[in-house]
Amino acid sequence: MNKMMMYAKCVTVRDQQLNEKQVIHNHKKNEEKRKDLMMEIERLKEIKFYEELEKSKKEDQRAGFYSKNWSFSDFFFSRSSGDN
Repeated sequence: MNKMMMYAKCVTVRDQQLNEKQVIHNHKKNEEKRKDLMMEIERLKEIKFYEELEKSKKEDQRAGFYSKNWSFSDFFFSRSSGDN
C-alpha cells in the first residue's frame, strides 16, 4: 500500500513537471513569434523609410535638374540675345 502511495505521488509530480515544461515551451514559442513579428514590422518600417527617402531624393534631383536646365537655358538665351 505504501508503494502505491509513493508511486501515485511520483506520477503526480512527474505529470505536473511535464505540464509545466509544456507551458514554458509554449510561452517561449509565443514569445519568439512575438519577437519575430516585431522584428518584421521594424524591417518593413525601415524599408518604407528608405523607399520614401529614395523617392524624395529622386524628386529633388528631378526638380534640381529641371531648375538647372531652365536656368541654364535662360542664361544661355539671355546671353545670346544680348550679343545680337
